[in-house]
Amino acid sequence: MWSLVWGAAIVLIPATAALIWISQKDKVTRRG
Repeated sequence: MWSLVWGAAIVLIPATAALIWISQKDKVTRRG
């Protein structure tokens, strides 16, 4: 069970960070 939690965290945390980074980058690009 805990392995599923770790697997989900390992997948979701970088994916969430990537989405936030892309959205921030997109805002900066539009502004420029």
